[in-house]
Amino acid sequence: IYWSLQIFSRSEAELLQARRARERKLFGMSTGLMHFVALQVLLGALVAGIDLIQIYPSLYSEADVVSKAKEAVLKHISSIDFKLDTRKETPVTLSYKLKGNDHNIIPYWEVLLYKQGNDLSAYRVFIEGHSGKVNITETVPDCRPNAPEPKTTL
Repeated sequence: IYWSLQIFSRSEAELLQARRARERKLFGMSTGLMHFVALQVLLGALVAGIDLIQIYPSLYSEADVVSKAKEAVLKHISSIDFKLDTRKETPVTLSYKLKGNDHNIIPYWEVLLYKQGNDLSAYRVFIEGHSGKVNITETVPDCRPNAPEPKTTL
């Protein structure tokens, strides 16, 4: 409102003289400040989304995971009369997955356990590295020497 009153209270000649006499340095600095504020708002909006993602650490070591997987498989098949082991051809792996719509990144372990003395029985065990939830799948391993394991996804 004040600005409009100033414009209407001056004649056209006075307005032209005021425009010519304006301070260029002050005008340039205020324009630069305006651009900086706009850039700051845009960057703030982009960076605000970073806090939405939460990455959980694994609470288990590899040895803890293997023993937890063995216990879970033995409980799953209700037997304790045989032994389970891992093989170096199929190492224990730690991976991460995006869980749910809340953008949480959860670690999970994958363990392939074989029945000792039986090459036709194996169990693929997935253990969530933060909560400890276990998922067991019975599988038949490829019996060829140095055969790659089939890839599975959760």
